[in-house]
Amino acid sequence: MTDASTGVLIYMQARYYDPGVVRFVSEDPTGSGLNWYVYCSDSPVDLSDPTGKDGELADTLESMGDAMGIDASLDGLGLNELTEAPWGVNSDNDLSIYIENIQSQGKGLFDKSKFTDVLNYMADEWEVKGVRIAGQCNVGSDGYKMFEAFQAILGDLGDAGQLTHDGDAATLYWETQS
Repeated sequence: MTDASTGVLIYMQARYYDPGVVRFVSEDPTGSGLNWYVYCSDSPVDLSDPTGKDGELADTLESMGDAMGIDASLDGLGLNELTEAPWGVNSDNDLSIYIENIQSQGKGLFDKSKFTDVLNYMADEWEVKGVRIAGQCNVGSDGYKMFEAFQAILGDLGDAGQLTHDGDAATLYWETQS
């Protein structure tokens, strides 16, 4: 939506974007990262940010969980760590997340069901057709743990999910109910 007072700036849910300088003119309200004026982790060709809050995935999961009335913080999901690379809505209209590291608080403590519920909620809110999670799965025990986490999520998804493994990387995909 173009700001009527300036005729130039575009209001994008949480901050103003100036198409003339191809940058946000207000800071990212999540305050994540070093540059608070970036859009989609500086990957606007591959991703979009429906909320205007290009932030850490863990923060977004937590705030979406709050909207759902559940605890989707890392602790609430049974995770010690969740590190992601650029994420957002890709050109195929999928919620696309590249996970660099996911670490459970212990065997059987990762709440896969809650994790997928929150991702499905995000997909519904942003009106995307699917969820795509990818990650490197070739690096010793950490890579194996990532693949195990993807397999565990797939087990909860049943026939709705697809897990592919291509040498170094694995991708988990499912279509949402939208």
